[in-house]
Formats: sequence, structure tokens, C-alpha cells
Amino acid sequence: MGWLFDCWVDAYIFSKGSLHDQIFHPEIFELYIRGLIFVVFIGCGLVVARVVLRLRLSEEEKAQTIATLQKTQKEIIALRGILPICASCKKIRKDDASWHQIEGYIRDHSNVEFTHGICPDCLKSFRQS
Repeated sequence: MGWLFDCWVDAYIFSKGSLHDQIFHPEIFELYIRGLIFVVFIGCGLVVARVVLRLRLSEEEKAQTIATLQKTQKEIIALRGILPICASCKKIRKDDASWHQIEGYIRDHSNVEFTHGICPDCLKSFRQS
């Protein structure tokens, strides 16, 4: 089947003059060059559009990651180091030398809320006194 097409093309091309005259005819050559330039511009435009899209996506991902990290950083307040605590009443001494209940200190420095109850050992000692 391919040979039939080749024969038809050869007959069509050579019936109109030499191949060189047809290919380099000013009108045909100008159309060819314009088409080639158009295809190159479209290809470059697609490449640039794809690069810009990737950059926008990466910037959006980076901004989203930064926002998530900042939110997480605000939520996490870690207790670190050594806490000076009273051996008797269990109050904690802050840097300004003031003493505070352990529940308040932990609540202020973490995301913990306390509920109070009495353990069985303390309940026995409370009832005895």
C-alpha cells in the first residue's frame, strides 16, 4: 500500500515541475517557514506554560507547608529542662522566683487540661484524718 502512495506522490510532484522548484517556490517556502515558526512558538509557549505551572504549584506547596508548620509550632509548647518543684507542696518555681501550682504551670506551657480526683491511698488518709 505504501508503494502506491509513493507512486502517486512522485507522479503528482514531478507533473508540476522539478521537486526543487516546488519546494522552494517563494509562496510555498514562505508558508512552510510561517508554519514552522508557528509550531516553534506554540511548542515554546507550551514549555513555558508548563514550567510556570510547576513553579506556581511548588510555591503553593511551599506556602502551604510553611503555614502548616507555623500552625503546628503554635500548638506545640514543649516542657523542657529541669523544673524546680517544692518537695512538700509540689508548687513550681518560675524564673521570676514566684511559686505556682503544678497544674497551672503545665496548663500554661502545654495543651493539657486537668481534672481532679482522689486516688484510693489519699482517700484512705483523708478519711483517717
